[in-house]
Amino acid sequence: MVSLLIMLNFLSNSYELNDSMLKVIFIDLASLTFPHILLEYLIEKNEQ
Repeated sequence: MVSLLIMLNFLSNSYELNDSMLKVIFIDLASLTFPHILLEYLIEKNEQ
């Protein structure tokens, strides 16, 4: 939650609030998705 506010504050200096919120949401989703994909790949590779 704190990182969300920090990123939103940092981006709001350069972009409008709406654009900043969209960028923060995209970054948060990417940060959750990438480790999951990497974990699935490593598990699948380990099984072979």
